Amino acid sequence: FFFSSRRRHTRCSGVSWARRCVQETVIMEEEGSIEQIDAAKIIDDLRNFLFGGENYERYFPKELKDKYELNFKLFDRDNDGAISLSETFELLRSININLSEDIIEMMFQELDKNGEQKIMFDDFLIIVFKKMKDEDKETELIEAFRVIDKEDTGRLNSENIRELLMNRGLRFSEEQADDLLKCVDPKNEGTFSYMDLVTKIYTKKKEKKSKKKPKK
Repeated sequence: FFFSSRRRHTRCSGVSWARRCVQETVIMEEEGSIEQIDAAKIIDDLRNFLFGGENYERYFPKELKDKYELNFKLFDRDNDGAISLSETFELLRSININLSEDIIEMMFQELDKNGEQKIMFDDFLIIVFKKMKDEDKETELIEAFRVIDKEDTGRLNSENIRELLMNRGLRFSEEQADDLLKCVDPKNEGTFSYMDLVTKIYTKKKEKKSKKKPKK
């Protein structure tokens, strides 16, 4: 799901696809975490996707690549073609790429194959691409909810979600389903905004990490 190629889904894509997306969403909310990552696998998957076919040119057209390369050179203060972890943090902030510091550090350490505590430009693009794919995933999750939201109201019936969780192959217990519904529908209104839910999931960890100072 995460690393599948960018797809253009419509309502005719099928409820089964939507259910898979919703399953990932509710599990992430239940666990209270967006990221449970294996840095090596993520990097391999990102690299294979990015450098396969025409994906590189699609995500990093010449103008954008040149812009990132110029910024990279500005932070490469010793002009050795590589940047340190602290410089990576600074550079990502300067171009508004917001990833948690833990993820950036884990990816940095995995990309630093030589143990020199520095990464090259192509390695840096892999980190940037991680953010791009996260945004793809958020969009896809919203579209999944829209497939289920047949009346296009922006809200879903809590009981319908309970049925999806317990009886449509997701195998949630009644207690697990109740706990999730209390989270997404705390006032017991019978419906909830799925846009609010997706926003909550994707801002929760960022807010948690935003108080930390950059690692040196």
